[in-house]
This record gives sequence, structure tokens and C-alpha cells, in this order.
Amino acid sequence: MLWVFVAVLLSGVAAIKNSSDVGRAGTEGSLNEGPQDFFETSSYVLLAPSPPIITSSSRTSEPTSYLLSWKPNQDEHFTSYKIRYIKDQHLKNTTLSKNDVSMLWYYISVSSNLTSRLLNNLEPSSLYQVEMVGITNNATSQLAVSSFRTGS
Repeated sequence: MLWVFVAVLLSGVAAIKNSSDVGRAGTEGSLNEGPQDFFETSSYVLLAPSPPIITSSSRTSEPTSYLLSWKPNQDEHFTSYKIRYIKDQHLKNTTLSKNDVSMLWYYISVSSNLTSRLLNNLEPSSLYQVEMVGITNNATSQLAVSSFRTGS
């Protein structure tokens, strides 16, 4: 039973390499080489720090942008944040391979002194999933997950 708990705990932890600004996985000239370089799962931390707390609303009246906001966990001293987001229908598309879906994520690296980031170029009336982690000098936090819908 303990092994099941450890396996579940580890499945929610990802080590993230440094990258900057917004990029789309696998696109020519993107700021990161691919999703494995951003949300890498080859290195795990058993006692990962608690994640940042996403505080933004699950709806926006804006059709093509969304203000993602969060507050840092008071017990952690994050040096940066890593964010990725995807249109929800891509996650549910059974005709796409796992690799195809991984290429549809958008990735952002944010400085630790910020507590919000505007996500642009979104599609109107669409549901999105966003994932976020905090980075410390020694570890990557647990994953914070939220979803939001854009306006029409």
C-alpha cells in the first residue's frame, strides 16, 4: 500500500529545466526544444514543495486572453515558475497520439517576483487546462492544475 502512495505522489512531481518566455513544443524557432525539456519526468523529488496556489477565476469575458494569477506558497521560496496550458479538447481527442498532444502545449517561464501572467492568442468560447509548478534552488514543486473558459 505504501508503494502505491509513493507511486501516486511521484506521478504528480516533475522536474523542469530552465526556459524563457512563451514557446510551443516542437515548433521551428520555439524557445524550448519540446515538452520533455519543460515538464521532464526523469528526475523525481519524494518530498516536493507545495505548489503555488492558482487564484484566478475559471471564466474570463475576454475571448482571446486570460489573466492567470497565483500566490506563492508561504513556506516555499520559489526562484521561478513554469506554466503550461492547452486547449482542453486536445486532451480529450482520442485520434491524436500522446506525442501529438504533447506538441500542442504552450510553455511559459516566469520570474518569481510576478504573481500573474496574461495568456494571449486563445480561441473564443474555449475551455483550457493550465498546469503550474514553482521552482526552488533544490526542487520542483508539486503540480497545480486549473481550467478556465474564454469569453465569446
